[in-house]
Amino acid sequence: MTWSFARARQAAAEVRAAPLGSQAVATMRPRGGVGLVRSRAPLSVLLFVAARDGLVTEQDNGGYAVLQRPAASPPIRSGGFQLRLLRWLDRRWDFVLFGGPPLLGLVAGAVAAPFAATRVLGLVAATAAALWVCAFLCGTLAWQLLWVAGLGASRGQRRAAESLAACHWSVRLVHQRDPDRIDDLMRLLTERLADLVRADLQASAGNKARIGRVEVTETLVVLTDGISTQAARTLIAESLRAVPHYPAGGDVTVLASPGRLDRAPAWPVEGGGFLLLYLTALTLAIAVCARFVADAEARACAPASCAGRPVTYPSALRFLLQRLLLTDPPGLSPGTTQAVVLGWLVSVAAVVLVGVAFVAARQEIARNRETNAWYDEAITGVTEMARVLILVVTPGERDAVLGAVREHTGRDAVTDQAGERTIYTLGSVAGTELMLVQAGEQGTMSAAGMFATARDAIRHCRPDYVILTGICFGLRPEEEQRAGDIVIARRIQNVDHRKVTGDDGQTVIYRGVNVGCSPGLLDRFQACEPTWSGARVHVGTVLTWNTLVSSERAVGRLRRDFPDAIAGEMECAGVYEAATLDDKPDWIMVKAISDWGYRKTDGDQQLAAQNAAGFVIHVIAAGALRRRRNKAAR
Repeated sequence: MTWSFARARQAAAEVRAAPLGSQAVATMRPRGGVGLVRSRAPLSVLLFVAARDGLVTEQDNGGYAVLQRPAASPPIRSGGFQLRLLRWLDRRWDFVLFGGPPLLGLVAGAVAAPFAATRVLGLVAATAAALWVCAFLCGTLAWQLLWVAGLGASRGQRRAAESLAACHWSVRLVHQRDPDRIDDLMRLLTERLADLVRADLQASAGNKARIGRVEVTETLVVLTDGISTQAARTLIAESLRAVPHYPAGGDVTVLASPGRLDRAPAWPVEGGGFLLLYLTALTLAIAVCARFVADAEARACAPASCAGRPVTYPSALRFLLQRLLLTDPPGLSPGTTQAVVLGWLVSVAAVVLVGVAFVAARQEIARNRETNAWYDEAITGVTEMARVLILVVTPGERDAVLGAVREHTGRDAVTDQAGERTIYTLGSVAGTELMLVQAGEQGTMSAAGMFATARDAIRHCRPDYVILTGICFGLRPEEEQRAGDIVIARRIQNVDHRKVTGDDGQTVIYRGVNVGCSPGLLDRFQACEPTWSGARVHVGTVLTWNTLVSSERAVGRLRRDFPDAIAGEMECAGVYEAATLDDKPDWIMVKAISDWGYRKTDGDQQLAAQNAAGFVIHVIAAGALRRRRNKAAR
């Protein structure tokens, strides 16, 4: 997506007019180490460049958010000269304002000094350059003294937030006046992040490889002060995508990665910006002061001999550089008070440099430790959180799960459409992360069936546990089975694969798999049965096939051929086959009886779907699935 410059100016004006627009603009354009100027270009220029670089995510109602790459990312060099120049100005705006005017003053002074008619103008230009540098040095010192003093915990937290944002992909500006569109904007942001990361990988590979599906595990850091409305700030902090355990009400909200993060990433050592800025300022000050020393010494010794005095610019520069070591160069010493004072000021600046280096290093180390501790604690909570993928087929089954989870979380689900299937992010219940996927058709064989759905969803979500829930038909009504009763599959028997022999075709040999569900999951569900006060629970063998049964005769044959079977359904074989691929998550089927396989009606389907979903969430809410599977078992 690209913006014209007119659209960028309009977007900048919209943010400024927002209730918290001034804070948002200041976050997008923070003050640099100098403290007197902003570190980024004007907002309209910044937005224009970001849009051209694909970092702006826009919605159809004008809401948008701006991504920013980590500080360690290589610079973008594509585009024409104008775009490259704007990028350079954007990233070096404070240094341009700091070094540009004094550099122009020095050039003007050097050009005007040789001519008597313009010598005064040259002196004025050089003096203005020196005053400019002095003003920035004083501003830098005052700004950093405020930082060192701390001025309360909030300033330290803001610095930590900036450090966190610099190490990760971040969002420094969010503008969306409609609260109902915030979740959609967060979804677009995470999808855009994944696209950019994949594009970077493909660009680094060039023509040597083709990057296919890549699981992006980068977290996204949203700076709270960069959000232009209070409603949006609250909703983003409470978003289901927000990483739990991070300090509530803090200066950042960390959005979970599109892919699954197995461990907290290693932190790069960063910082030292103030020290570099101080060195740059000291270098410019010496360059300007050398001109004053040379002019003062030349005027004082003329027309007598000037031997041993810094009367030329190179000699004056050598004198001031030597003063950094608190000594004069051999055979060179000034004779004017002005030169002596400037020399001693340079020496004082050199002594201060030692203190600046010590304080900067100490503050950066402390800041990095504090920031890393916050982030590591939050991300460790995410990496240790078990993930459950719930699979359903019908809209009624889907709505039953959404309703059961909503009763515990009080939140509506958020959709994720970055993968092959729509993923419903449900939030966490009892420290367990829940996701829901609905198959497009009953059965397992079609592209929209359960096998393909489960395979794609497992690859995208990488769950620890997979639970198939919904409705089934009962096989033992005479054994106290009732409509709405819950069925847990101890084993499944696939009756699709079979051999028919005999002239009458009545001899059937079943060749489908007969396999038990994951023992650990079966144990957890059975252990939670005594605390369940809802419908009765039955555990046993469940028949699965790609045939929709609505025949009393067919059901009778199934009961005769499989005397230990308690229920039948159409999707569990597909879940089992998908769960044997890739990460091999634990799996189980938990459904409820809606009919008996003949004379079907829809009367009990809603009851059955609600009972099955309620029991699944009851087990999860009890903390039975809080722990992740042992990675070594995968």
